[in-house]
Amino acid sequence: EARFAARLRETNVLHELGRKPESYAALRTLQADATVDEDTRRDAYLLEAELRQKDGQLNEELDAFARGLAAYPDDSALLYSRALTWERRDDIPRAEADFRRILVAEPDNVTALNALGYTLADRTTRYAEALALIDRARAAEPGSAAIIDSYGWVLYRLGRNAEALVELRRAYSMQKDPEIASHIGEVLWVLGQKDEARRYFDEARKPDPENRSLKRALEKTGA
Repeated sequence: EARFAARLRETNVLHELGRKPESYAALRTLQADATVDEDTRRDAYLLEAELRQKDGQLNEELDAFARGLAAYPDDSALLYSRALTWERRDDIPRAEADFRRILVAEPDNVTALNALGYTLADRTTRYAEALALIDRARAAEPGSAAIIDSYGWVLYRLGRNAEALVELRRAYSMQKDPEIASHIGEVLWVLGQKDEARRYFDEARKPDPENRSLKRALEKTGA
């Protein structure tokens, strides 16, 4: 078991060393090796997709997911990662479809409930549906900073700005995440508290100047 894990880590090291063809070849070998445990083989597809994404190989990234799901149909980890890939590409219908495939098999999957709810709140106008999904996630894990952030964000999208700010501040006190900071900044800006909003945008910019939530907030507010 430890040997299989080491082989998987080795492929990542090869990639970091710039030996990318060797890395991808080693991942393909792992994926095809029937002696390797199922979790490691599945993780080899996930890692290949991650590395392809880093290398800007977008078609190859999707191909890795397709091959992984052919080998492990309806695997929640593969579906979740692919849904995030679709969301990054602004293909929200396909992202939603993958999240819903997870929820068909696992109706109480908190991560998928929250991710789908947040995606609907952030990228569509289906706010009531988003709130219902996030509320289910909140009931299961009321102390999760990510879920509290999603809840605050959907409240903001519903126009409940003061309530949203309370929840987003609570999430940020638990987890200093640039996405949460960007959310707080946008809500503060809408509430007219622009100096404080800029401070939160600066907080988000420090660890991750390319954060997508930050970029969207700056574009929307003109800050």
